[in-house]
Amino acid sequence: MEDLNQVNLLQDLPKEEDKVHRGVKGASPLFFLNHFIMTESFVVDYMHCILLGVTKHHMEILFETQHRKKWERIGNQRMGKKHILSLIDARIKKMQSNSAIMRELRPLSKMAQWKAREWLSWLLFYCIPCLMDLLKVQYLSHLALLSKASYMLLQKSISYADIIEVQRLFTIYSFYMQQNFGVENMQYNVHLLSHVAQGVLNFGPVVHHNSFVFEAQNRYIGQMAESLCYCLSSNKEIFSLQVPTIIVYQVSIMRRNFVILRKYVGLQEAQNVFQTF
Repeated sequence: MEDLNQVNLLQDLPKEEDKVHRGVKGASPLFFLNHFIMTESFVVDYMHCILLGVTKHHMEILFETQHRKKWERIGNQRMGKKHILSLIDARIKKMQSNSAIMRELRPLSKMAQWKAREWLSWLLFYCIPCLMDLLKVQYLSHLALLSKASYMLLQKSISYADIIEVQRLFTIYSFYMQQNFGVENMQYNVHLLSHVAQGVLNFGPVVHHNSFVFEAQNRYIGQMAESLCYCLSSNKEIFSLQVPTIIVYQVSIMRRNFVILRKYVGLQEAQNVFQTF
Protein backbone atom coordinates (compact mmCIF):
# COMPACT_ATOMS: atom_id res chain seq x y z
CA MET A 1 0.00 0.00 0.00
CA GLU A 2 2.89 2.31 0.77
CA ASP A 3 4.35 1.71 -2.69
CA LEU A 4 1.01 2.50 -4.34
CA ASN A 5 0.68 5.76 -2.39
CA GLN A 6 4.17 6.76 -3.45
CA VAL A 7 3.36 6.10 -7.10
CA ASN A 8 0.15 8.16 -6.86
CA LEU A 9 2.07 10.99 -5.21
CA LEU A 10 4.68 11.04 -7.98
CA GLN A 11 1.97 11.02 -10.65
CA ASP A 12 0.42 14.14 -9.13
CA LEU A 13 3.70 16.09 -9.18
CA PRO A 14 4.04 18.65 -11.99
CA LYS A 15 6.19 17.43 -14.86
CA GLU A 16 9.32 19.43 -15.69
CA GLU A 17 9.07 18.95 -19.44
CA ASP A 18 7.51 16.34 -21.69
CA LYS A 19 10.79 15.07 -23.11
CA VAL A 20 11.22 11.91 -25.12
CA HIS A 21 14.73 10.46 -25.40
CA ARG A 22 15.18 7.64 -27.91
CA GLY A 23 11.56 6.61 -27.46
CA VAL A 24 11.75 6.59 -23.64
CA LYS A 25 9.13 8.92 -22.17
CA GLY A 26 10.14 8.68 -18.55
CA ALA A 27 10.48 6.33 -15.60
CA SER A 28 7.82 3.68 -15.12
CA PRO A 29 5.92 3.65 -11.79
CA LEU A 30 6.94 -0.02 -11.56
CA PHE A 31 10.45 1.14 -10.67
CA PHE A 32 9.16 2.10 -7.22
CA LEU A 33 7.78 -1.36 -6.38
CA ASN A 34 9.80 -3.26 -3.80
CA HIS A 35 11.34 -6.58 -4.85
CA PHE A 36 10.46 -5.90 -8.51
CA ILE A 37 13.39 -5.74 -10.93
CA MET A 38 12.29 -4.26 -14.25
CA THR A 39 15.06 -5.79 -16.38
CA GLU A 40 14.41 -9.30 -15.05
CA SER A 41 10.63 -9.30 -14.59
CA PHE A 42 9.70 -9.06 -18.28
CA VAL A 43 10.70 -11.47 -21.01
CA VAL A 44 12.01 -10.34 -24.40
CA ASP A 45 9.78 -11.60 -27.22
CA TYR A 46 12.11 -13.17 -29.76
CA MET A 47 9.57 -12.84 -32.59
CA HIS A 48 9.53 -9.05 -32.44
CA CYS A 49 13.05 -8.50 -31.12
CA ILE A 50 15.17 -11.00 -33.06
CA LEU A 51 13.11 -11.80 -36.17
CA LEU A 52 11.12 -8.67 -37.04
CA GLY A 53 13.65 -6.48 -35.24
CA VAL A 54 17.35 -7.34 -35.46
CA THR A 55 17.32 -9.77 -38.41
CA LYS A 56 15.19 -7.52 -40.61
CA HIS A 57 17.22 -4.46 -39.66
CA HIS A 58 20.48 -6.28 -40.40
CA MET A 59 19.38 -7.23 -43.92
CA GLU A 60 18.00 -3.77 -44.65
CA ILE A 61 21.23 -1.99 -43.79
CA LEU A 62 23.29 -4.47 -45.81
CA PHE A 63 21.52 -3.21 -48.93
CA GLU A 64 22.01 0.47 -48.14
CA THR A 65 24.22 2.33 -50.61
CA GLN A 66 26.93 3.19 -48.07
CA HIS A 67 27.48 -0.52 -47.36
CA ARG A 68 28.03 -1.69 -50.94
CA LYS A 69 31.69 -2.43 -50.16
CA LYS A 70 30.61 -5.27 -47.90
CA TRP A 71 29.61 -7.31 -50.95
CA GLU A 72 32.02 -9.25 -53.17
CA ARG A 73 32.96 -8.04 -56.63
CA ILE A 74 32.32 -9.82 -59.91
CA GLY A 75 35.54 -9.28 -61.79
CA ASN A 76 36.47 -5.65 -61.19
CA GLN A 77 32.92 -4.40 -60.86
CA ARG A 78 30.74 -4.06 -57.81
CA MET A 79 27.32 -5.65 -57.98
CA GLY A 80 24.25 -3.44 -57.72
CA LYS A 81 21.39 -4.09 -55.31
CA LYS A 82 19.08 -5.49 -57.99
CA HIS A 83 21.78 -7.84 -59.27
CA ILE A 84 22.53 -9.18 -55.78
CA LEU A 85 18.84 -9.66 -55.00
CA SER A 86 18.27 -11.52 -58.26
CA LEU A 87 21.13 -13.92 -57.45
CA ILE A 88 19.81 -14.53 -53.92
CA ASP A 89 16.24 -15.01 -55.17
CA ALA A 90 17.48 -17.61 -57.64
CA ARG A 91 19.22 -19.50 -54.82
CA ILE A 92 16.11 -19.40 -52.65
CA LYS A 93 14.04 -20.82 -55.50
CA LYS A 94 16.46 -23.72 -55.98
CA MET A 95 16.60 -24.69 -52.30
CA GLN A 96 14.38 -27.49 -51.04
CA SER A 97 12.73 -26.56 -47.76
CA ASN A 98 12.50 -29.06 -44.90
CA SER A 99 9.60 -29.99 -42.65
CA ALA A 100 10.64 -27.42 -40.03
CA ILE A 101 9.70 -24.57 -42.37
CA MET A 102 6.03 -23.81 -41.85
CA ARG A 103 5.77 -20.92 -44.31
CA GLU A 104 7.24 -20.93 -47.81
CA LEU A 105 9.89 -18.25 -48.19
CA ARG A 106 9.16 -15.54 -50.72
CA PRO A 107 11.98 -13.86 -52.70
CA LEU A 108 14.32 -11.64 -50.68
CA SER A 109 13.43 -8.80 -53.03
CA LYS A 110 10.03 -8.83 -51.29
CA MET A 111 11.43 -8.85 -47.75
CA ALA A 112 9.50 -5.68 -46.90
CA GLN A 113 6.37 -7.88 -46.90
CA TRP A 114 7.92 -10.85 -45.09
CA LYS A 115 6.18 -12.25 -42.03
CA ALA A 116 7.96 -13.36 -38.87
CA ARG A 117 7.91 -17.03 -39.96
CA GLU A 118 9.76 -16.09 -43.14
CA TRP A 119 12.41 -14.20 -41.19
CA LEU A 120 12.75 -17.26 -38.96
CA SER A 121 13.32 -19.52 -41.96
CA TRP A 122 15.77 -17.04 -43.45
CA LEU A 123 17.79 -16.71 -40.25
CA LEU A 124 18.00 -20.43 -39.43
CA PHE A 125 18.16 -22.13 -42.83
CA TYR A 126 18.57 -19.81 -45.79
CA CYS A 127 20.81 -16.85 -44.97
CA ILE A 128 24.22 -18.59 -44.88
CA PRO A 129 23.97 -20.66 -48.11
CA CYS A 130 22.19 -17.84 -49.96
CA LEU A 131 24.76 -15.17 -49.03
CA MET A 132 27.88 -17.33 -49.34
CA ASP A 133 30.34 -15.98 -51.95
CA LEU A 134 28.19 -12.85 -52.29
CA LEU A 135 28.68 -11.23 -48.88
CA LYS A 136 32.27 -10.86 -47.70
CA VAL A 137 33.32 -13.51 -45.18
CA GLN A 138 33.73 -11.20 -42.18
CA TYR A 139 30.19 -9.84 -42.61
CA LEU A 140 28.73 -13.28 -43.27
CA SER A 141 30.40 -14.50 -40.07
CA HIS A 142 28.79 -11.60 -38.24
CA LEU A 143 25.31 -12.66 -39.36
CA ALA A 144 26.18 -16.29 -38.53
CA LEU A 145 26.60 -15.30 -34.86
CA LEU A 146 22.95 -14.25 -34.75
CA SER A 147 21.86 -17.37 -36.62
CA LYS A 148 23.72 -19.74 -34.29
CA ALA A 149 22.51 -18.03 -31.11
CA SER A 150 18.90 -18.08 -32.34
CA TYR A 151 19.12 -21.76 -33.26
CA MET A 152 20.35 -22.59 -29.75
CA LEU A 153 17.58 -20.51 -28.17
CA LEU A 154 14.86 -22.38 -30.05
CA GLN A 155 15.67 -25.75 -28.50
CA LYS A 156 12.81 -27.24 -26.50
CA SER A 157 15.28 -27.88 -23.69
CA ILE A 158 18.30 -25.64 -23.16
CA SER A 159 21.17 -26.18 -20.73
CA TYR A 160 22.84 -23.55 -18.58
CA ALA A 161 26.01 -23.90 -20.67
CA ASP A 162 23.97 -23.17 -23.82
CA ILE A 163 22.49 -20.04 -22.24
CA ILE A 164 25.99 -18.79 -21.39
CA GLU A 165 27.06 -19.47 -24.98
CA VAL A 166 24.01 -17.62 -26.33
CA GLN A 167 24.88 -14.62 -24.16
CA ARG A 168 28.46 -14.69 -25.48
CA LEU A 169 27.32 -14.88 -29.11
CA PHE A 170 24.85 -12.00 -28.70
CA THR A 171 27.53 -9.88 -27.01
CA ILE A 172 29.97 -10.43 -29.87
CA TYR A 173 27.21 -9.82 -32.42
CA SER A 174 26.26 -6.51 -30.79
CA PHE A 175 29.91 -5.42 -30.68
CA TYR A 176 30.40 -6.04 -34.39
CA MET A 177 27.07 -4.43 -35.23
CA GLN A 178 28.54 -1.12 -34.09
CA GLN A 179 31.94 -1.88 -35.62
CA ASN A 180 30.52 -2.78 -39.03
CA PHE A 181 27.52 -0.46 -39.34
CA GLY A 182 28.10 2.43 -36.93
CA VAL A 183 26.50 3.56 -33.70
CA GLU A 184 23.52 5.00 -35.61
CA ASN A 185 22.36 1.44 -36.35
CA MET A 186 22.51 0.28 -32.73
CA GLN A 187 18.74 0.12 -32.33
CA TYR A 188 16.88 -0.71 -29.14
CA ASN A 189 16.28 -4.26 -30.37
CA VAL A 190 20.05 -4.77 -30.56
CA HIS A 191 20.30 -3.70 -26.92
CA LEU A 192 17.51 -6.12 -25.96
CA LEU A 193 19.71 -9.02 -27.10
CA SER A 194 21.69 -8.53 -23.88
CA HIS A 195 18.55 -9.41 -21.86
CA VAL A 196 17.44 -12.49 -23.83
CA ALA A 197 19.62 -15.01 -21.96
CA GLN A 198 18.43 -13.76 -18.58
CA GLY A 199 14.84 -14.10 -19.79
CA VAL A 200 15.47 -17.73 -20.68
CA LEU A 201 16.94 -18.36 -17.22
CA ASN A 202 13.87 -16.81 -15.58
CA PHE A 203 11.07 -18.03 -17.89
CA GLY A 204 12.45 -21.03 -19.79
CA PRO A 205 13.10 -21.64 -23.54
CA VAL A 206 11.69 -19.02 -25.91
CA VAL A 207 9.54 -21.63 -27.68
CA HIS A 208 7.29 -21.53 -24.60
CA HIS A 209 6.86 -17.74 -24.43
CA ASN A 210 6.58 -15.90 -27.73
CA SER A 211 3.99 -13.99 -29.70
CA PHE A 212 3.43 -16.49 -32.52
CA VAL A 213 0.44 -18.15 -30.83
CA PHE A 214 -1.24 -14.79 -30.27
CA GLU A 215 -0.38 -13.25 -33.65
CA ALA A 216 -1.91 -16.32 -35.30
CA GLN A 217 -5.31 -15.29 -33.91
CA ASN A 218 -5.27 -11.96 -35.78
CA ARG A 219 -6.70 -13.69 -38.84
CA TYR A 220 -9.74 -14.77 -36.81
CA ILE A 221 -10.10 -11.26 -35.43
CA GLY A 222 -10.12 -9.87 -38.97
CA GLN A 223 -12.74 -12.38 -40.02
CA MET A 224 -14.91 -11.38 -37.05
CA ALA A 225 -14.70 -7.72 -37.99
CA GLU A 226 -15.87 -8.49 -41.54
CA SER A 227 -18.23 -11.42 -41.04
CA LEU A 228 -18.64 -13.35 -37.83
CA CYS A 229 -21.04 -15.74 -39.62
CA TYR A 230 -18.23 -16.81 -41.95
CA CYS A 231 -15.85 -17.16 -39.04
CA LEU A 232 -18.30 -19.39 -37.17
CA SER A 233 -19.05 -21.55 -40.20
CA SER A 234 -15.37 -22.14 -41.05
CA ASN A 235 -14.10 -22.44 -37.46
CA LYS A 236 -16.79 -24.11 -35.35
CA GLU A 237 -14.53 -24.59 -32.35
CA ILE A 238 -13.17 -21.06 -32.22
CA PHE A 239 -15.37 -20.00 -29.32
CA SER A 240 -14.83 -23.17 -27.29
CA LEU A 241 -11.05 -23.25 -27.64
CA GLN A 242 -9.52 -20.08 -29.03
CA VAL A 243 -11.62 -17.14 -27.90
CA PRO A 244 -10.36 -17.17 -24.27
CA THR A 245 -6.81 -16.80 -25.55
CA ILE A 246 -7.85 -14.05 -27.94
CA ILE A 247 -9.75 -12.24 -25.19
CA VAL A 248 -6.77 -11.98 -22.89
CA TYR A 249 -4.42 -10.54 -25.47
CA GLN A 250 -6.77 -8.75 -27.86
CA VAL A 251 -9.02 -6.94 -25.39
CA SER A 252 -9.42 -3.68 -27.28
CA ILE A 253 -10.36 -5.40 -30.53
CA MET A 254 -12.81 -7.84 -28.94
CA ARG A 255 -14.64 -5.10 -27.07
CA ARG A 256 -15.57 -3.52 -30.38
CA ASN A 257 -17.02 -6.85 -31.50
CA PHE A 258 -19.09 -7.47 -28.37
CA VAL A 259 -22.35 -6.48 -30.05
CA ILE A 260 -21.67 -8.82 -32.99
CA LEU A 261 -20.63 -11.60 -30.62
CA ARG A 262 -23.85 -11.23 -28.61
CA LYS A 263 -25.93 -11.43 -31.77
CA TYR A 264 -24.57 -14.82 -32.81
CA VAL A 265 -23.80 -16.63 -29.53
CA GLY A 266 -26.36 -15.01 -27.24
CA LEU A 267 -26.16 -12.43 -24.49
CA GLN A 268 -25.33 -14.90 -21.71
CA GLU A 269 -22.47 -16.53 -23.61
CA ALA A 270 -21.06 -13.15 -24.63
CA GLN A 271 -21.18 -11.96 -21.02
CA ASN A 272 -19.40 -15.13 -19.87
CA VAL A 273 -16.64 -14.52 -22.40
CA PHE A 274 -16.14 -10.91 -21.24
CA GLN A 275 -16.19 -11.69 -17.50
CA THR A 276 -12.40 -12.03 -17.64
CA PHE A 277 -12.02 -8.24 -18.08
